[in-house]
Amino acid sequence: MDSYNNPEPGRTYISPSLDAFGQPGRKVRIATKAMEHPASYAFAEVKGEVVLRHKPDAKSCITAKFFEDDRGIFVLSIQGYTVATMKPHNASFTFVGEEIGKLVEFINHIQAMPLTSAGSTRVTDAELRRLVLSRSQVQALLRDNHDLFAELLRQRLTKEDVVAVGYRKGQLGVFERLLNDEAYFRQKAEEEK
Repeated sequence: MDSYNNPEPGRTYISPSLDAFGQPGRKVRIATKAMEHPASYAFAEVKGEVVLRHKPDAKSCITAKFFEDDRGIFVLSIQGYTVATMKPHNASFTFVGEEIGKLVEFINHIQAMPLTSAGSTRVTDAELRRLVLSRSQVQALLRDNHDLFAELLRQRLTKEDVVAVGYRKGQLGVFERLLNDEAYFRQKAEEEK
């Protein structure tokens, strides 16, 4: 698969599980992500003068080597591509605006994504966002629904229990309306005839 050498933007490529060099028993993975830059700028030399040139449709590639067990990233490479040939080149560049968030998201996904097999994986960004909750999202979910989680843990409810309770709650609402709303009572009585 040539995807590691020429990755598609919008996807994260994860290598198969590999033995860590010099650390028996530890496994490493390599994650690769391409980012498109609709407009970018680069320095060029024109007639002996360094000028800033506009580069449409530029691309950069981020590669992270990380340990499987603690997701510790030990190598992070950021490489630009020459637009004309789409071949990688060694050049440093700066992340700005939305690019900073994409880099942080990529690193967070590496540290939190489930690795369910030793084989390679290809996951869309949208799938990763559904799979991975940030620490602050989990804390907010627990904080905002503390009573519900406490009750679930206390009762050890199943999904079927939750559905049954929801149905019963709805039926109690109907019963209450039958007791307190004469027009509703008459309507339901007519429907039953």
